[in-house]
Amino acid sequence: MSQRSLAHRALSAVAVFALVGGVSGCGPIMSTSLIVEAEARVAASRAAEAEKYAPYEFTAAAEYLHKAHEELGYADYGPAMDYATKAAAAANKGTKRASDEKSEEIDRSNAAPTAVPATPTVPAATSTTSTTTTTTTTTPMTIKRATPQSMTEQPQ
Repeated sequence: MSQRSLAHRALSAVAVFALVGGVSGCGPIMSTSLIVEAEARVAASRAAEAEKYAPYEFTAAAEYLHKAHEELGYADYGPAMDYATKAAAAANKGTKRASDEKSEEIDRSNAAPTAVPATPTVPAATSTTSTTTTTTTTTPMTIKRATPQSMTEQPQ
């Protein structure tokens, strides 16, 4: 074997070792970074009142984040990254939905006030003309309840 071939093999072995070592060190760093990002997005979602306006999305984000922490604790970095990504996405959806729901609520409250239905009252009225005075009074209506006996009777 030549000197050059031996150096080339040694350099290749160092490169492979560095690559394998670098990739294995990436999991904890990447998963932790994604979890921290997801935590920030869940906090933003909470600040946007997603618990109230987007409960499904907020709960999903919180549970995905919890699961990401659990997987990180087991050193399962791939699933931890997946759950952290899902948590961040659900938190983003929750924040957007909460914002939309709040703006719709504000629009509804700023819309034209709904008219309160007037109570139909007819007071006793007195109308006066130059020669005649007329007094009109109204009497309340009587409503009869239906009884089983009255329902079977035939009208006469």
